[in-house]
Amino acid sequence: MVMLNPKFIVIHHSVTDGSYQTGLNIIKRQGETFGKDSVKNCYHYMISKEGHIIAWKPENLVIGHCGVDGDYKWDKPCNFNSFGICFLGNFEIDEVSEKQYQTGLVLIKALVEKYNIKDIYGHKDVINTECPGKNLYKLIPKIKKEVFMDWKQDVFNEAVKRGWHNAVDRTPDTPIDFGTLDAILLNLVDWLMDNGYIKVTSQDEEKKRAEDIGQTIAQTFINEIKKNFMKGI
Repeated sequence: MVMLNPKFIVIHHSVTDGSYQTGLNIIKRQGETFGKDSVKNCYHYMISKEGHIIAWKPENLVIGHCGVDGDYKWDKPCNFNSFGICFLGNFEIDEVSEKQYQTGLVLIKALVEKYNIKDIYGHKDVINTECPGKNLYKLIPKIKKEVFMDWKQDVFNEAVKRGWHNAVDRTPDTPIDFGTLDAILLNLVDWLMDNGYIKVTSQDEEKKRAEDIGQTIAQTFINEIKKNFMKGI
């Protein structure tokens, strides 16, 4: 059955060791038990402790991974509206390796961007289970911060704390004007010069280097804005 409207990602653990070979063995055992084309007890992706991604079931396929069939129109995760991603390992006992975490983050970010995913859950948020294990489950808020850019509030709060601006008439999503952007760029260039990251030997060279660096930084900002917020421009 085709998944019409994926909204969520549900994170699991395998309660095995975390090796790539174990992932292949899980696929083989599932096929032997339920049949090669079965969608019972499987995942769309698995991630090994070495940082390898195992693509198991097609992204557009409804599979039995979270224990609730539901309906693709639901506003909570079920098999019909969510991707199942399994981190190989037993995270009631083990910690998630850095390679595994970073690979999982890249995969999740890609799925969120591709399908406009609304939220990320642990399996235990859907049904009564220990999955994905306490040591992986505690990382889900961190994953969500990275993926959904919830870090903006933390950065905003730190800027307020340092006295860079007040929080009375601004929020993390307040649009920035070009005057403020210019001030940021000029201050950044001055800081780079003052701290020796930009070496100059004369006033003319300083002006030229400042202009070059400022233009490079500004162009980088513009490129990122176009890429992330102004598609097609």
